[in-house]
Amino acid sequence: MRIPEHKKTATIGSVTLSYVHYTPATQEQSTGLSAHSENLTEHPLVLLHGWPEASHSWKGVVDALLGSGFSRSIICVDLKGLGHSSRSLDWKTYKKQTMASEVMGLLDQLQIQRFDLVGHDWGGVVAQELAIQWPENVRKLVISNISLITHLEGLRRGRETKQGIFDVDWYQSFQQTDLPAQLIPGKEETFLRYFLRSPEGVPSIPEESIHESIECYRIQGTPAAASYWYRTLPYDTRRWLTLRKHRFEMPTLLLYGTRDPIINMNYVEGFEESFPNGKLVELDAGHFCHEERPGEFARALRDLLD
Repeated sequence: MRIPEHKKTATIGSVTLSYVHYTPATQEQSTGLSAHSENLTEHPLVLLHGWPEASHSWKGVVDALLGSGFSRSIICVDLKGLGHSSRSLDWKTYKKQTMASEVMGLLDQLQIQRFDLVGHDWGGVVAQELAIQWPENVRKLVISNISLITHLEGLRRGRETKQGIFDVDWYQSFQQTDLPAQLIPGKEETFLRYFLRSPEGVPSIPEESIHESIECYRIQGTPAAASYWYRTLPYDTRRWLTLRKHRFEMPTLLLYGTRDPIINMNYVEGFEESFPNGKLVELDAGHFCHEERPGEFARALRDLLD
């Protein structure tokens, strides 16, 4: 796999994670590949993407933040299995608790002690796992368009709302089989464009972002590796059942697109029980609200982080 020049890499055990470091001084991506030569500000902002994207999906938000004078470093990570990070074919290593420890290993190498953390979709699950395991390191937390892993009543209500003649979660069952590795290669564009759609009346995901997601999905081993994010879900769920009384004490922003067909707003109703210092901000957007409404997304971040 060829790593683009604008990305850096760090190896944590058997996993190599790629990432992009945006510097506030130049508003440009830093260059080089040394994980120990960063010019990082205090309390960097760490952004974690979801499926089927990678760090590039944050470009609109990052541009809006830096354009508004945001003065801290921003680290956009490619999570394992996507972007330009490792494609492990051991599916059991994709448990979200494990993926969170890999991100923490990267931040340790960068000598980042305290940081603000944002996660969209599966990145939001990894972010919650990070905040559970290392609450002293996560200064402020932002979760976007994903279920709240300790808020089981919201998970039940959200799923009940989706029951009907069309099962919008069919692809999650598909991803938990061996079929993605056999059927997707050579058809990456058709497969991804089906999912990377915006609701009518909402700005579309930028074409360059869709193209980048497709190109990354064409990297050998990606359809299998990306499907493993879903294959571990039964194991993840059993862990989360033991955390039903966990409370996230750090200031938390729940930033959700209200027209998401997968994660409807019933998923977050009653979130205060798990997030006593939480606040909900709704955007007129679909599932990929950070790309559909990057300016509004960035403004909501600034309100929390400033």
